[in-house]
Amino acid sequence: MVRLADELAGAHGATLFLVDRATLRPYVVYNLPKGYIAGIGTARVGTRCCGRAVAQKRPWIVSDMLTDPRFADGRNGAVAGAVRAAFSVPVLNGDRAIASLACHYMEPHSPSAIDIERNEVFAKLISIALRGREGTPHPRAVLCMAGFGACSCWLLGLRSDRPAKAFQPPSHSRCCRGQMAIPPWK
Repeated sequence: MVRLADELAGAHGATLFLVDRATLRPYVVYNLPKGYIAGIGTARVGTRCCGRAVAQKRPWIVSDMLTDPRFADGRNGAVAGAVRAAFSVPVLNGDRAIASLACHYMEPHSPSAIDIERNEVFAKLISIALRGREGTPHPRAVLCMAGFGACSCWLLGLRSDRPAKAFQPPSHSRCCRGQMAIPPWK
């Protein structure tokens, strides 16, 4: 879903940030420079593009990261990764924001209404995938739909108390060919 969001919005890369208390952690990163992700690190809910989308529970647009004063604390990452614009939609579970889905651009950009609407639909699907039977986020959701022509490689997961060796992500040689990066939880 992250890669589809990127491709259909004509973006350079996309991310899925998961809410972890008062912060957002990059969890699925598609086709973005490592310098950008390292430079922005974890964001606080209410800051930058993704944090504002989560806090306000509505889409948020930063059409130029280098000039928008609301992105000042993430500017070093934007410069390091040559990323200039992004838009983010919240992933909601009922009335609670659990993640954000964002598309990133290498030049100043404002998304179309259809780009935002499409990503809101993807966010709803991501929310459903993360839900457990009781309506809470599922502890592990790993779906790789490589059998569908265009890659819909979807690596979603949440923290788990299980030992790391209990979870082995699948090989993505048939779908995203390793373009998906999953930062480890700390």
